[in-house]
Amino acid sequence: MPEALSERIFRVLTLEREVFDEVAGDERQTGPALGIVFAATLATGLGHLPSEGLRGLLLASLATCLDWVLWLGAIQAGLLAMGRADSLGPLFRAFGYAAAPFALGVLAPIPLLGDLAGLVQWALGFGAAWRATQRAGGLQLPEAGVLCFAALFVALWIRSLVLALFVPAACV
Repeated sequence: MPEALSERIFRVLTLEREVFDEVAGDERQTGPALGIVFAATLATGLGHLPSEGLRGLLLASLATCLDWVLWLGAIQAGLLAMGRADSLGPLFRAFGYAAAPFALGVLAPIPLLGDLAGLVQWALGFGAAWRATQRAGGLQLPEAGVLCFAALFVALWIRSLVLALFVPAACV
C-alpha cells in the first residue's frame, strides 16, 4: 500500500534518510515534491498577510520560491562540478520534499511563537536540505553539508543581485 503524503512529510521532518532515497528514486514523486514546494512558499506568504496584506503574501511567496529554485540550482551545479549528478530529477524530488519545514513560515505573525517557528523552520529546513543533498547526490554527510551551505550562500548572493537589479529600492 502506498505511503500517504502526510506520513512521508513526517518522515522528512524527522530527517529520516531513507525517505529521501525513496523520493529521489521514484519519478512519481515529482508532482508531490512540486506541490510541497508551492505549499511551503504559500504558507510563508500567508505568514506575511496579517502585517503586509496581499502584497506581502505575494512578495514573500515569490521570494521563498526564488530562494528555493536558486538553492536547488546551486546545489545541482555543485553536484555536476563534482561529477555526482547526471540528472536534476532525483535532487529535485528530494529537495522538494525538503522544503516542507519552510511551511512553518505561516506562524511568523504570532508573537514569540513566530520567532521560535522561524528558528525551527531554518534549522529543520537546512537539515532536510542537507539530508536531501546527501542522499540524492550520493555524498558523505560532511561534504553534503559543505555543499549545501555554500550553495545557500551562493543562492542568497544571486537573490540579492536580482533584487538590486530588478526591484526598485522603494519596493523592498
